[in-house]
Amino acid sequence: GGAVRGNLEVTPFYTDASLTTLSSKIGDDSDSGSQNGSTGFVDVAASDLAGSGTAADPYVITNASELQAIEDDPAAHYELVTDIDASGTAEWNDGKGFVPINRFSGTLNGTGNTIDELTIDRPSEAGGGLINVLEENGGIVDIRVTNLKLTGDYNLGGLVGGSNAGLIKNSSVDGTITASGNDIGGLVAFNNGTIADSNFSGKISGDKGVGGIAGDNEIEGKIKDSYATGEVTAKNNNVGGIVSENGGVIRNSVATAAVRGNLTDGFNTGGLVGINGKTDTEGTVESSYATGSVEGDSNVGGLVGRNFNGTIEESYAAGTVKGSSVGGLVGFNGGTVTNSYWDTESTGHADSDGSATGLSTAQMTGAAAETNMTGFAFRTTWETQPNDYPTLIGTDIPTTTQVQLSNVQLQPATVGSPANHTLSFTMSGVSADGQTDTISIGLPDGVTIVDVSNPRSTDTAYGVTATNQNNPIELAVDPDSAADTVSLDVNVTLRLKATGI
Repeated sequence: GGAVRGNLEVTPFYTDASLTTLSSKIGDDSDSGSQNGSTGFVDVAASDLAGSGTAADPYVITNASELQAIEDDPAAHYELVTDIDASGTAEWNDGKGFVPINRFSGTLNGTGNTIDELTIDRPSEAGGGLINVLEENGGIVDIRVTNLKLTGDYNLGGLVGGSNAGLIKNSSVDGTITASGNDIGGLVAFNNGTIADSNFSGKISGDKGVGGIAGDNEIEGKIKDSYATGEVTAKNNNVGGIVSENGGVIRNSVATAAVRGNLTDGFNTGGLVGINGKTDTEGTVESSYATGSVEGDSNVGGLVGRNFNGTIEESYAAGTVKGSSVGGLVGFNGGTVTNSYWDTESTGHADSDGSATGLSTAQMTGAAAETNMTGFAFRTTWETQPNDYPTLIGTDIPTTTQVQLSNVQLQPATVGSPANHTLSFTMSGVSADGQTDTISIGLPDGVTIVDVSNPRSTDTAYGVTATNQNNPIELAVDPDSAADTVSLDVNVTLRLKATGI
């Protein structure tokens, strides 16, 4: 079974006898770690960096000023050896921030490290991003950009603000991208290269041509094993959870982002792709799905707004779809749709353009999905999930969480001065494939966790650990059984301190 790698946040309130769960949502799967401080800009040349800039001995980057030094030798190879605090870039260049690296043909290996709070604030300029153009031989791998603040005119992307002809792999961007113009993407503006195992989370807005991963996926563009979550908004036309306009290939990718186009006269709004296929090419969407809400005017679809002359195969949609000209899967179809489905209940639509199949929620979730979605390659590409829609095998993409808590109790129920309280609950739906499910338990305002001790499980086949922290408490569950799901009783002793209650 495939684990859901995310956080289940449970917001409780106190009754006389118990702690009651109210809501749950997917959280962030990103790692955290210590960061190297950096405030004022220091002019550093690439030749001053440790290393020699070759593939075997790359230049070493340890702070934001050294990151900016890439512009001195954009054909060299670079490696981050620590997390970088880039918050100081907000004050660089009279508030304009970091200067995007132009025409990068080398490689930037993040080695899993993070660039935090990078600021690029150039509202009248185009081509904003960490790099302006990534050349064919260039690459960005294993890097995380968090709390990005990117503002510009047009052609914006968190990693590549212009065009990507190279490789972006195992990388992510989290933050806010705000544009006044067109062709805006969470990772790149125009993709004519390969984006793999990468994701965006946060908010993106622009005039038109806005996508969660790329503004435009060109003829040679390939996006695979990637996802976007958060909010993707276009003031006018062509907006999609992954890309606004697709002329290349999108495979094994997911959009959970809320997608919004112009509600009165906008067109081509899709949960995954705004418009699939161009006048001279066939865009392909395969083995992908969208579950976020979609709003627009005409040509609005849960998966694709307008399938111009493209191909959609083995994909589905399950998010709410609203507009004047709407389809559960495809808003307007002029191409080919095969072995694809939409949820008639969750989308709110019994019809879809193209030859897709509408099913009920019950028919598309749990074990019933394999019976009803006969066009899907289950056990090869897809796997069923308990009480949820099918997910892709072998991809680390968050979905609606299956983890559920019940019998949640806090003893004693009344929180007073610092004292030991036992929080107990039954946890079910944990997928047991060796990955880690993180459960986050929120506490009411005014209550902080002083100490966490004695985490235990009644099932010794599953290890449970807890971390000492303030609100919330997190339990990491790493099952090692081959079973698809488990039920797990967990008791955690908390030492609580109440203030203002």
